[in-house]
Amino acid sequence: MKKIVRLTESDLTRIVNRTIMELNKSTYDKAADAATERGFAKLGGKFREHGKEFGLNQDENKLNFMLNLGESDDEHIKSEFKVMGAEPVGDSNKKYNIKLQSLKSLSTMDLTVTKMGNRLSFSLDDRYRGLPMTRKDGKFVLNLLEKQGFDIDGVDVRSINYGDSGF
Repeated sequence: MKKIVRLTESDLTRIVNRTIMELNKSTYDKAADAATERGFAKLGGKFREHGKEFGLNQDENKLNFMLNLGESDDEHIKSEFKVMGAEPVGDSNKKYNIKLQSLKSLSTMDLTVTKMGNRLSFSLDDRYRGLPMTRKDGKFVLNLLEKQGFDIDGVDVRSINYGDSGF
């Protein structure tokens, strides 16, 4: 004997809301980094693969940045930003502004990138110096600048991220 079940729109909504919710891809990446750092490389690889396949908000342009807030080198703060775009400063191909939006305060800021030889310097709102947090963040910045026509020849990603070079 078959039963017929009638569902209202609110019943369907309630059922759909109980499905499993996936996390942002960046959350899976952070879990992968933490697992790998603690010696669980295989588990870290599984987190990273799951994030690539199922993670949400993969198209967002996020940048993790370490800022030096004071005169001494021990006043650092990690900040997360959404990259809004990049544009050259003046006629030179040696200076660019990257528009950022803080994920915490939602305020917009300018990150000025200046090339001196084969090194890059970063200044947030012309007040704080900083560096991308990881090689991944450094590669993201280099790719963004290269797409805009910025000369990145000779710049080593290890020289422009906090994890490898510090301040």
